[in-house]
Amino acid sequence: MTPLDLVNRIMRKDNYLIAMINKDVLKMNIPMSHHVIVTKILEWTVSSTIFGFVFDPMNQDGINPHVKDPNKTRELAEGLRKRFKIMGLITLVLSPFIFIFLLIYFLFQYGEQLRSRPTTFATRQWSPLARWKLREFNELPHIFQRRLNASYQFADQYVNSFPINLVTIFARFLAFVIGSLLILFLALGFFDEDVLFKMEIWQKTPIWFIGVGGTILAACRSLIPDENSQIIEPEKAMENLVQFSHYFPSAWRGKVHTLKVLGEFTQLFEYKATIFAMEMMSVLFGPFILLYSLPKCADAIIAFFRDFTVNEPGVGDVCVFAVFPLEEFGNPKYGVQSNCLKSRSTRQGKMEKSFLSFKANYPEWNPGAQGEKYLASLGHSFHLEKDDMLTSVFNLNDHVMKSSPSSSRKNLRESIASLHKLHKQFYRSNPDQDDHLDF
Repeated sequence: MTPLDLVNRIMRKDNYLIAMINKDVLKMNIPMSHHVIVTKILEWTVSSTIFGFVFDPMNQDGINPHVKDPNKTRELAEGLRKRFKIMGLITLVLSPFIFIFLLIYFLFQYGEQLRSRPTTFATRQWSPLARWKLREFNELPHIFQRRLNASYQFADQYVNSFPINLVTIFARFLAFVIGSLLILFLALGFFDEDVLFKMEIWQKTPIWFIGVGGTILAACRSLIPDENSQIIEPEKAMENLVQFSHYFPSAWRGKVHTLKVLGEFTQLFEYKATIFAMEMMSVLFGPFILLYSLPKCADAIIAFFRDFTVNEPGVGDVCVFAVFPLEEFGNPKYGVQSNCLKSRSTRQGKMEKSFLSFKANYPEWNPGAQGEKYLASLGHSFHLEKDDMLTSVFNLNDHVMKSSPSSSRKNLRESIASLHKLHKQFYRSNPDQDDHLDF
């Protein structure tokens, strides 16, 4: 059994979710709104609803044979719609208990951090939706987390390259007001300590306001960029980030310096406090997404499993993109020799990037004739020079280079260097070109 077979067995369901989100099959927007909500609770509810219906209960290595039958699509879609609505009603009834559970879980999990390090919740991290958008096929959790960890530095640099924004302005104002009040209380306490411990304001002593105000002040200051830190240009920050996020929509090309792109980016790179607030809000909105939004895409979900499932010997039914059929489903704009229709290939070169990343993480894996042909074509397409091939590699995969046998190191460096070149070229491509890529 090859590394690809093993990873496909482990990530069988995750690969389907990655593909459905990439191809915009799942509609998880709030009813009568375009705002998409993806939280841990909603993610678990949706995945258990879909996979519990599609996969054969007697054989978890394969999907229900009826799903592959085009004549059963309408009947199965109606069944999936009913399943979404039933799950929506169940979550609606249980929503008060789920809310209480989340609140208690938050207090136990993060209470100490909130007390000792209040700035923790003013830092940013990738949202649950962003994690599914950024994750690649057959990318195991620890490998994916390693790539995300490497991206945080550059994601923060991009956000901080816009030093003046509404959050910063509000944080400065709030820090000024709270700081002034704290100084006033401390000054009064210096002359008469009874002011701090005996005087009451709204049935609270000043010492209570100092404790709470100090926590809020620390959080506000963490939202204010350091004036002495080096601010780099948004274009350079995004160029560095793309090498690790592997995500760059065509709508951003040539516009990364605009507030519109910053707004779209920060919807993926959220404050931790915002992510928690969305998790709590999903208790309210989640049941309605299950009742009204997701049932509308039941036909598309069944059709997706029917059209993009392949049975691999010894592995079972898996998402076709996860076995890297480059010639059948590849995108020619990413260097693949394929005649695949755009509607059947992955968006933003997801399969091609996943293939190269998988090869980088498993250098001894034999990608077959199609894979070897693709690796060779990338080097020729970008006319990489010898020195460029050896030095222009992902920092994220340096440890792979050091641990790889010398016999495979050269080809591995070339494949990663080609992907690096791909990022550079399409990030800097002319935004006015009609054939530019979503990266």
